[in-house]
Amino acid sequence: MVSKSRYYKILGLPIGAEIEEIKKAYRKLAMEYHPDRNKDPGATEKFKEISEAYAVLIGKSKAQVDATVQMRPRNWSAEVFDIWARMEEENKGIHV
Repeated sequence: MVSKSRYYKILGLPIGAEIEEIKKAYRKLAMEYHPDRNKDPGATEKFKEISEAYAVLIGKSKAQVDATVQMRPRNWSAEVFDIWARMEEENKGIHV
């Protein structure tokens, strides 16, 4: 299992960063590495890593994220933003 400190490092944040800092860092990196915007060979893997770090730090397990992605495999990039929107909605008002 990956430690939470590694997830903070992936997002470029200090350990224990506030939820708003996590969201802001995720949004910035997601836009930079999104496969539709970044055609570098490693961008897709980096984007997945960033998404996993975000999900774990805001309280979603990787299994929950994977299960959601597998439900609608037709358009991967739209799914990610769908998942992101759902996670944001579910975590309104939660402070880590």
